[in-house]
Amino acid sequence: MKVTMQYTIDLNEVPLRLNDMMQDCTTHLETITKLATVIDALNPDKFITHIDFIRKKLFEVDTQLSECGELMQGYKNALNPDEVTPPAEGTAQYPSMPNVDLEALQGLQKQLEGMQKEAEETTDDSQGG
Repeated sequence: MKVTMQYTIDLNEVPLRLNDMMQDCTTHLETITKLATVIDALNPDKFITHIDFIRKKLFEVDTQLSECGELMQGYKNALNPDEVTPPAEGTAQYPSMPNVDLEALQGLQKQLEGMQKEAEETTDDSQGG
């Protein structure tokens, strides 16, 4: 399960944090590249495991790059609040995240867990279990 974490830093620290995030992305991409060069298609089990690992790491990198883009757009807007411009044509647009009521979200999660438990019990009962 992925969660979103938010914290406050000084505006002038944003580029430094973004550099750190980009370095992390670079490290992941280097690891992925090294692994991709040694994948052995003659061993199907390892091949499948490595491909799955690569795909997951690529997803993590993509997510982190998206976050970097969102943060940089926010940083840019904070530096020049009067010059907020829409993204250039053909570039990704990063929607703002709505405020979420944590208690309501936790209540929904409990409801879903209860529904899942009921569904599992129903499935067990119908299978004679």
